Amino acid sequence: MAPPPGYNAASVWHKDFPPRELIDNTTDPETGEKVEWRKRGKVQDKEAVAQWFEQHVPSFEPQPMTTEEQNIYRMDAMAYVAARKAGKITCELYARVLVKRMVHLEALNCFMVTSYQLRHKIIEQAVALDAKAEAEGIESIAPLYGLPIPVKGTCATADFPSCVGCGVLQNCFAKKDSELCAILKAAGAVLMGKTNVPEFACSGTTLNHTNGVCRNPYDAALSTGGSSGGSAVATASRIAPLSITEDTGGSTRNPANQCGNFGYDPPRNKHPNAGNPGITFFRDQLGCNAHSFDDILLYDLAVTGKADEHSAAASAVAAIPASAIKIGCPQEMFVEYNIPQSVREHDEINKPDKDTGERPMGPDIKASPSILSKISTARASLEAAGFSVLDKEWGEVTSDK
Repeated sequence: MAPPPGYNAASVWHKDFPPRELIDNTTDPETGEKVEWRKRGKVQDKEAVAQWFEQHVPSFEPQPMTTEEQNIYRMDAMAYVAARKAGKITCELYARVLVKRMVHLEALNCFMVTSYQLRHKIIEQAVALDAKAEAEGIESIAPLYGLPIPVKGTCATADFPSCVGCGVLQNCFAKKDSELCAILKAAGAVLMGKTNVPEFACSGTTLNHTNGVCRNPYDAALSTGGSSGGSAVATASRIAPLSITEDTGGSTRNPANQCGNFGYDPPRNKHPNAGNPGITFFRDQLGCNAHSFDDILLYDLAVTGKADEHSAAASAVAAIPASAIKIGCPQEMFVEYNIPQSVREHDEINKPDKDTGERPMGPDIKASPSILSKISTARASLEAAGFSVLDKEWGEVTSDK
């Protein structure tokens, strides 16, 4: 589908991404022979790439905002909804404050496009919802009441580019919204643009040549995780209290962990995936990152409409004592990564390098002292709160020839 009038995003190498000649080596500097693209990492000057990133980490000046604006963008979703229902704020005012913060933090690269034409579409949606509430009553825009929600860059949207992090698709727009986006609009949400993802969402780190490197708001030199890094950053930086993510093997949960959010990866098909190109049929699932679990419950109820089930679950949880809740703390994979001997010796998985003869399965891996300390602190906090903490491993995974 052709872009809307006035849209002019060029498919170019992003200025915050290392230059092509630094990372995209095509010839071996010693032999001058052309290097297959899969092996370019062997001739790449990794120290120069790392130095480039260190030299180009952006700094952020404090944002000039009124006290009212600061209070508005710091609202959680539940607080905004309560204020909108009470008539203490309009959809338009809330959207304008969040868009102002989005533009100020543009160097975080958590959105694919922040051009004027597309920012204006966010405000237009909010204005339309205010008009609807005025004409038909506040409940006509329930249950989300104009809540702006950034959408992961994999979701199809008619008003925002649907490029899935791929430069050659940067000017492409979907013919219609994905099923989830359509549900959110019907529930009174404002779609707040598209968030950054790695190319085709195939990475645990969020960056691509067109949209640049998505940066962690706590430290721009740190990773955001992936592939939902853009959505996680949009929420962590309080550009929006809640954002849409998608998870195949950790793409909702890992960015949530690295950006300090609550991450919700629902069971498969609890939320509709139609219009969201995935990697696997059985594991992909759209979810969200949020400031609080109450915000996740608000979102889930808006998407599913299952008010009775939510009410019953809330009553059941309230009746459960903390001591009856068991929390497993396995070390394997999360704290220590131990490679089973059966896997180390497996010829098909662990083939020796044809040049060096070395097998790729290296030594076991353990978390850093800093992470180990945080895990210990978290465990102590859970036990102090009365939860039952269990020491139980997953068991060894073996592989047969």
